[in-house]
Amino acid sequence: MNFLVNHNEDIYKVWKNCRGNLKLTSPDIQKDIVKAAVTVITQVILNDLGDDLFAILIDESRDISVKEQMVVVIRYVNNEGKVIECFLGVVHVSNTSALTLKSGLESLFAKYGLSLSRIRGPALVTLGKKHSKIALFFNLVANLYSFVGTSCKRRDILRESQATKVKQALEHGEISSGRGLNQEMTIKKVGETRWSSHYGTLLSIVSLFSSMIDVLEMVEEDGTNLDKKKVKH
Repeated sequence: MNFLVNHNEDIYKVWKNCRGNLKLTSPDIQKDIVKAAVTVITQVILNDLGDDLFAILIDESRDISVKEQMVVVIRYVNNEGKVIECFLGVVHVSNTSALTLKSGLESLFAKYGLSLSRIRGPALVTLGKKHSKIALFFNLVANLYSFVGTSCKRRDILRESQATKVKQALEHGEISSGRGLNQEMTIKKVGETRWSSHYGTLLSIVSLFSSMIDVLEMVEEDGTNLDKKKVKH
């Protein structure tokens, strides 16, 4: 309240004419103040969103009484081209089944005049997996990460190979040096929910491709030598 009084002339006028013992510390009054702030802030978010498309981020949460809750965040690009993520609300749900979550989301959207048809983004991962060739490709990418990225030994080989290649490229003037450049030394894991993580993984593979080939060739050579030893024995 002190903040509002000091930054809003209308509130200051009301506050100045109140009785001295009016502290607004009653739980009911505090809840009313919070609800009013939520209403104003949410409207600012909706005005900024306008009629544009948006993505949603949903997570499960529990309140102090251990009731299931669905936390909803909307993600959109504003008029300045910046990606904005804003908390939209919390919905109490009886369980976390798909049908219940959808019903809860519809009720929240109805409250703020939003439509499910405007949702875009996160479904790209699910839809992509329904295409056999795309699913096969990202399955290969996931296997590549598991083979190269989860082994400490292979990860060290990858870093050493990449560091050597970067050093050689710098010496020949093929790449530039600078803060934040040439930092990619390990393959990024593919996330299951965000398409951006898939894109980040592909970028890291492109950057480290020749070094990853070195790792695979060394593993193949070690396997061949091991087979030869077994044959001799």
